[in-house]
Amino acid sequence: MAKLIHEVWETGDGCSMFRRDVKGWRENLKPPVRLLHTFEAESAYEAFNRYYQLMGWGEWKPLPGFLDEPYPD
Repeated sequence: MAKLIHEVWETGDGCSMFRRDVKGWRENLKPPVRLLHTFEAESAYEAFNRYYQLMGWGEWKPLPGFLDEPYPD
């Protein structure tokens, strides 16, 4: 299983989480911006749960039909 790096950014609009390997999202952040946290996760499910815990929102509850699959190698 691949572990991908995720970043949590504070922006002028609030906070957002992104995978570091996805290109193009940083250009759309509205200033001011500040990197809050970086972590690794093996799936989107794990990443969203860690993001929710970091933000103090409790456990992330995915929408019905969400597939919890590990990131490909």
